[in-house]
Amino acid sequence: MKLVVSKPFYYAINVLIALLFLTTTVSAQRTTSSTGNWSATGTWTAANTNRTGTVTSATNSTTVTGSGTSFTTELSVGSMIGTQGATAIGTVASITSNTSLTLTGNASNAVSAQSYRTTGGVPSPNDAVTITSTHNVTVNGTFTCASLNIGDGGNSTAQITFSGTNPQLTVTGNINVGQTSGGNNRTGRITFTSDATLTAGTLVLFQNTTSSIVCSIIMTSGGTLKTGSFSLGTGSTAPTWTPGTGTVELTATNTLPASTFTSFNNLNITGGTTSLGAALSIDTLNISNGVTITPGSNLVTLSGDLVNNGTVTSGSGGLTISGTATQLVGVFLLDVRKQTLDNRR
Repeated sequence: MKLVVSKPFYYAINVLIALLFLTTTVSAQRTTSSTGNWSATGTWTAANTNRTGTVTSATNSTTVTGSGTSFTTELSVGSMIGTQGATAIGTVASITSNTSLTLTGNASNAVSAQSYRTTGGVPSPNDAVTITSTHNVTVNGTFTCASLNIGDGGNSTAQITFSGTNPQLTVTGNINVGQTSGGNNRTGRITFTSDATLTAGTLVLFQNTTSSIVCSIIMTSGGTLKTGSFSLGTGSTAPTWTPGTGTVELTATNTLPASTFTSFNNLNITGGTTSLGAALSIDTLNISNGVTITPGSNLVTLSGDLVNNGTVTSGSGGLTISGTATQLVGVFLLDVRKQTLDNRR
């Protein structure tokens, strides 16, 4: 029997194969090689990762021009690039667009329409990042990656800290703070500064199997943590959550855990529906327009202001206003009998 394949089907299959190939060549697994700044090339292990499109460079110019490239998502300031044939080009100083970038100096070699790769440097927005145990990486600028594991299974603590003016780290996918596989002390830690911002698609704070050292998120000095959801990883020892003077923003539909994440300084709910897994203690609560909060049977104790532009579903829980100073309080539940109002205006 003769199999006849139509031209449209043939072309579709080839396009699909090409897309699958591109998908496997634009991201990398990046790990730390030492403690250091996120911006420092020496902080990261080398990574020969093929990238999309072709590039052209000249030895009398700092400009690299791409064709079919995705510089804005596949490269970062500090990325080291070269051809897939191992010809060095240079280190990225700035990215103008998906098809144009500037090097820190004139290109090391002239190339024309050559397939290229990153050979090292700072992780790109598409890369999966792991902070190795014992390493402390300082976010000292504005950076993006696809996912972040703080801890690699080594028997010690991996850390993320912040420094400088308005440092920002955006993780488009998940952040794992620590892990439990492989041993007792696989811990991760995040420590915020007052003007630091960390954005995550989701965040998992792991519990541990020993009480001698625990995973932790510390916002004593302030800062902003934005995430779609919080959850707790496996383990028998509760992690440490210190809300301090920080601000937490919940950006998507989520259910808060029944333990650990039960107190907040400033809590802003800006997306989706937030369901409570336990009673909460909050200083200031802001509920944005179009957002829903579902307390269920849980009580919310508020010591500061409440701004509610969203929807709060009624339940057997309620709101206790417990501040010692005058508070601005919006409507929380339709059933006002479930509110205990000590101070309001």
